[in-house]
Amino acid sequence: MFINLQISDKVYQELVTKRNRVQGTIGLVSPSEGNFNVHARNMQMEDDVVHKMAHGNIRINRKRTSVRLWFDHEEELVDVPMAIDREGREASGFAYKYEMINSI
Repeated sequence: MFINLQISDKVYQELVTKRNRVQGTIGLVSPSEGNFNVHARNMQMEDDVVHKMAHGNIRINRKRTSVRLWFDHEEELVDVPMAIDREGREASGFAYKYEMINSI
């Protein structure tokens, strides 16, 4: 099967100059034509400060703060609600310290 694929100039330049693979999805316009859409990448910014916790991390920069927690449901001896509470408090304390240091 052959598909005519339309990609952006930026993606084409990345493919040609860096000779890397580019991950994404193809949305078919017709059975033989499609558009390529690059997957979003979470690149770490230069000013990101990351604090790792037992089940996730908190990432803070000048524009945003994000907290991610993930739990393997097969992990034994983890009370998920208690762990969310504990690590949420840990993330909150880290964010507070970050704000105090950077507000000076």
